[in-house]
Amino acid sequence: MLTNLGALAQIAAMPLFAFLALIAGFAASLLIFVMLLRFKFGSPWFAV
Repeated sequence: MLTNLGALAQIAAMPLFAFLALIAGFAASLLIFVMLLRFKFGSPWFAV
């Protein structure tokens, strides 16, 4: 019973982890894009 529950939880967690990874990847690419834009226009990337 316990191993069944663990397997079920693992299967249920997979889409959630994939979704979180997708969001993290999107945020990282957006951050890099903004940094590159700021660098291109001459202002330091850490300037707001």
